[in-house]
Amino acid sequence: MQDSRDLTRVTLALVAAAAAVLSACGASATSSISSDTGRSPSSLPASLTGPGGCRVSTPTDGQRYDTGIAFVVCYSATGGLTSSGGFFDQDSSHASCKDWAAKGQQTSVIGIDTSDRVELTRSLPAPDPSGSAALIVSGGELNPELALGPYSGPGTFTRSDISQGVALRDPSSGKTLHSWDDIGVSHLDFNVTVNPDGSGTAAVNGLVDNSHGGTSLSYTEQWRCMANGR
Repeated sequence: MQDSRDLTRVTLALVAAAAAVLSACGASATSSISSDTGRSPSSLPASLTGPGGCRVSTPTDGQRYDTGIAFVVCYSATGGLTSSGGFFDQDSSHASCKDWAAKGQQTSVIGIDTSDRVELTRSLPAPDPSGSAALIVSGGELNPELALGPYSGPGTFTRSDISQGVALRDPSSGKTLHSWDDIGVSHLDFNVTVNPDGSGTAAVNGLVDNSHGGTSLSYTEQWRCMANGR
């Protein structure tokens, strides 16, 4: 009788141990779904941590593009505008982050001479909030407009033939409230790094808002690229 009770205790202990192992495996599988690297999961968490440590709100499934890539971005602005935070940008025109970093985008430049020739070149705009919900800062919609051009692939760049700027626009009317740019600026500190995996950084110092007393602005971004799509 004693042997029977001992055997029952052993059997129950083995069953409990097996259940614990199965439970642990299930928890591990569930937690791995929230990873924001590689192929994007069908549903994203409400926020992600950006490469600079900021928290970035993600779009709902209905706001996400069906295909393409996305950027998790941390930004900082100082000078005429003081703000920092993060945003989520989307791009449906590239199949992968490596493709975006390698090719950039084709840009048409119309010549102003008598032949009106069209030149095709490649550029690479830095991520901006236009691919997701508007980024409201100090009552205005923040519009950073940084870009590399001509662009030939990953690397570090200290100049661009494309004008740089950061604008603050009225979210209702679209009217420009402030616009810091490089027009008339004799020296602009400009540094952009694009990595082969699509991650990168951008920093520009010395943008000027000529319509509002000539205030200057420094603006930086750090971003990580990831697959998008539902």
